[in-house]
Amino acid sequence: YESLSNIDKSMRDISTITMSINEKQYKEIKKRIEEFRMSIIHYVNQGDLPDRVYQMNMQFIPLTSQKENMSGWKM
Repeated sequence: YESLSNIDKSMRDISTITMSINEKQYKEIKKRIEEFRMSIIHYVNQGDLPDRVYQMNMQFIPLTSQKENMSGWKM
């Protein structure tokens, strides 16, 4: 909370996506998260001398239990 009130918006980025997905999409998203994380690490390691420290967090967690049939759901 302290960082939200003490750090200017121009110095931070916070976003959220809530989605309904299937098993195939779950596996693909996990793969893409790993690829993205590795691309960020590679990019940072290729940069000039750092002048600040940032922390990046990504969470991909279920908000519901797995359902056998959610075909009636619409986004």
